[in-house]
Amino acid sequence: MAKKITASGAKTRKAKTKTVREAPAAANPRQSETEISMTGEASLAARNMVPPPAAAGPEVSPPRPFPAATGPAASAERDIVQAMQHVGSGRLEQAELIFRRVLGQRPADDTALHGLGLVAYLRRHYDEAMDFFTRAIQIESNNPQYHSNLGEALRRAKRPQEALERFERSVVLKPDFLKAHLGVGNTLRDLGRHEEAISRFRLALAIYPNFAEAYHYLGVAFMEQDRLDNAIPLLRKAVALRTGYADAQLSLANALETAGESDEALAIYREILERDPDNTAVHNNVGNILKNMGRMDDAVSHYRHALELDPDHAPAYYNLSRAQVGSSGDDDVKRMETMLEDQGLSDERRV
Repeated sequence: MAKKITASGAKTRKAKTKTVREAPAAANPRQSETEISMTGEASLAARNMVPPPAAAGPEVSPPRPFPAATGPAASAERDIVQAMQHVGSGRLEQAELIFRRVLGQRPADDTALHGLGLVAYLRRHYDEAMDFFTRAIQIESNNPQYHSNLGEALRRAKRPQEALERFERSVVLKPDFLKAHLGVGNTLRDLGRHEEAISRFRLALAIYPNFAEAYHYLGVAFMEQDRLDNAIPLLRKAVALRTGYADAQLSLANALETAGESDEALAIYREILERDPDNTAVHNNVGNILKNMGRMDDAVSHYRHALELDPDHAPAYYNLSRAQVGSSGDDDVKRMETMLEDQGLSDERRV
């Protein structure tokens, strides 16, 4: 019986056919729970940030009142506040214009450099993001947020050892910085050091016992070790702690499907689609379940919808080519293989 794995690398069991299943590790950077934290809008706020413990992924704190003082410094502070609001709302072009205007007036403004790093990161320009974060650290070396966000960019650039060093530096500067602890744990997962990752996620929970993201990634770490009996209760806890936590729901559905609980997994996927009908990963995963249930036409419909949303979505293309036995030619298969290799899904990881 063939094995299949999630996009995050977790081995799965009971697969009837070879398919590629998508997991939260492949999510858009703006949706990922261990991603960039953006809690400080202005200089003082950025240097004294305390992120909400259960906040999701990239975030912007509620805007504070504009500085009452006048003059160039106060004007720059107001500009930074406005730019961070744009970042939090996804208006990256407007944010970039403001950050660059501030730098034109104050070339050594670390918050503007950090803001440009956020913009670059959210555009997936990781080398550019690393450059801006590094320049911000050169000016303000004791800001844990800067080190943590540089770690995230390094991790995305597949430089895990350097990322780990930055996350650990962030923790040294702020021992209760939850995002940095998650960064350490997930980088250890990247390095295959799962037991150490599990210990770090548990440390985050010791700091904040209701930290949904820590429960989520602790569950994912157990999934990657094929320890579903450990993983599923943790993933249920993450979902219970945060309403609408789609990434944790996706992981839970993956785990349940692997454990043979396809009906419950399908119900969770459909719940996600009710809120987010254009979720490419979920359409792909629903297709897998329906195919294994013998509902081939419905499965093909979901794979095709995933590809309409993202024509370069390798897992859906692969699964569609397998579902349409006899209708996909060699050129389709070769294209699928190239796409999977480009996205880091080697033969070893997808069978």
